[in-house]
Amino acid sequence: LGEHYGLMYYTIGQRRGLDIGGQAGDAGRWFVVEKDIKNNILYVAHGAEDRLYSKGLYMKEWNWIPAEPTEKDFKCKAKFRYRQEEQGVTVHIGKDGITVDFDEKQRAITEGQFCVFYDEEKCLGGGVIEKAIFWSFQKLPFNRLIDGFIVEIYAKNAAHAIFNRVRLLKLLNV
Repeated sequence: LGEHYGLMYYTIGQRRGLDIGGQAGDAGRWFVVEKDIKNNILYVAHGAEDRLYSKGLYMKEWNWIPAEPTEKDFKCKAKFRYRQEEQGVTVHIGKDGITVDFDEKQRAITEGQFCVFYDEEKCLGGGVIEKAIFWSFQKLPFNRLIDGFIVEIYAKNAAHAIFNRVRLLKLLNV
């Protein structure tokens, strides 16, 4: 079905550049749903994009401008992507990390990208996204959650990702 040339070239939710093409009976476009960096596996799926939406995120690394807020829990606006409109969030500052709850579900929150906090025109700070937080039903293996097929794309050579093999997983009925 396809190959990948290195996980660093793909982002969660990406639809273009997968070079998978259509399959008979396809139920929508293919898109990236997960990256397993340890095993060099790119997971893609097609059909409903519900798997891409999260209710929050967690950060371990952050910086405040000019100083840490006095409140450990507060509401503000945030951006997760360039050119994105600011989104309403509630920030919870913990001892070991920051949890951010979204006012509205957000699509394709991606590990390694940045979350930046705003109070109107003023930048409060931001940090590196450690992980997206999904609703509890999404913690099941996602091959039980998406209609259609899930494709695992394995790179034979992790350093160069030159030759890849593909395995289709049929969904289990839940």
